[in-house]
Amino acid sequence: PHRINSSYRHHANRIITSINGVPLNSLQDIERGLKATGDGYHRFVLDPGGWLMVLDSKEADESHDQILQAYGIRQDRRLK
Repeated sequence: PHRINSSYRHHANRIITSINGVPLNSLQDIERGLKATGDGYHRFVLDPGGWLMVLDSKEADESHDQILQAYGIRQDRRLK
């Protein structure tokens, strides 16, 4: 895992139910949730249990390209 999220690796099999207060009912909700940050942090609610994962949004944005490259991901989204 990348240093931005390495402390959360034991939660890898949980389901993200909301991002920054936006409930996830479709793939488009992921993008909408990530844009909804207003205080500099991304908040992910995970089930089971409503566990909260918090990432610094600036650090996450700065790590984005490194993560894509490290895992051989050419495109981070394809939503229409």
